[in-house]
Amino acid sequence: MIHNDEISTLADLPTVQARQLPDNRALVFRDEILTYSQLELQSNRLANALLAQGVREQSRVALLAKDSLNSYVILFACAKIKAVLVTINWRLAAPEVSYILRDANVETLFIGAEFHSLVTSIRDEISNIKTFISLDKTFLEKTEQEWLDYSSWHQQYSNLKPDITISPIYSVVQMRSAHF
Repeated sequence: MIHNDEISTLADLPTVQARQLPDNRALVFRDEILTYSQLELQSNRLANALLAQGVREQSRVALLAKDSLNSYVILFACAKIKAVLVTINWRLAAPEVSYILRDANVETLFIGAEFHSLVTSIRDEISNIKTFISLDKTFLEKTEQEWLDYSSWHQQYSNLKPDITISPIYSVVQMRSAHF
């Protein structure tokens, strides 16, 4: 567990830890490892990419994917720009996913490989979504969908901390089982 007075929000965690423990493991998922400096770099880059895409404070960004390191990069990127991350339970049926995406007024959707056909099947129902980002490059090579490729799309943006001016927001998040 991390105890540090500099960390007051979720967005602060990778920044402070990257400065203090840059080469320490931040996240481990199966055989993949991200250090704090890598997590900071990738989440900053994605935050800047989302800003360039038009995502702003309180914009809804959804994630429909099974757990991966990308899930956490997306989480921290959204926290850095104060966007709202809407995580979709991957066990839900298409009508339930469609309802959540509409009801939450999601503008940007990250899609895991296993869920491309589900999203394609409800595409007409989720016209509120402006940007579809696939987490699977091989899918994009085989489809005519106008979806962005996560791995190449956000690489073109700065890895510097996002430059945003935002008003203070107060929220309460219960994370009983989260340990950093």
